Amino acid sequence: MGVVYAAAAAAVVMAAAPKGWPKTLLGILSGLVLTAVICGPIANVNFDGLNVEISDGDAEFARYMEEQSKLLKELIAEKTSAYILTKAQALGIRCEARVEAGGDPPRPERAWVTGGPEPPGHMTETLAAILCDELGIPRERQYYSWEPVSQGSEVTSEHG
Repeated sequence: MGVVYAAAAAAVVMAAAPKGWPKTLLGILSGLVLTAVICGPIANVNFDGLNVEISDGDAEFARYMEEQSKLLKELIAEKTSAYILTKAQALGIRCEARVEAGGDPPRPERAWVTGGPEPPGHMTETLAAILCDELGIPRERQYYSWEPVSQGSEVTSEHG
């Protein structure tokens, strides 16, 4: 309503003003007053609430990125485990593999190979080299556990 009143007042002043430079000056002043009346509500806008919304958006984005990173690590672990099984089968090793992915960017960090009976040493060494060279999993983070050959205790080896 303030804009309507200011526009009406400007129209009355302009109609009553004499021709020439006084009318021009009053036109400019009326335009400035009308602009001030229009911009007044904008000056009273509280931007603090806007900052909170942006901060909430940042937190939501961070949660989204964390969830995506977690899903990517799970996918890398799953695909790497399948790759290890394929390589082990090609070597004639019956086993299961579990991989832990981590880091930023995510990559395979640890591998557990279990199965049995224990294959000949050269096969395990070949598999360990594949995990190290092709997947970047250091030997000290490769863990092997095989079923016992006899009634004795389980044979476990760690490369490191």
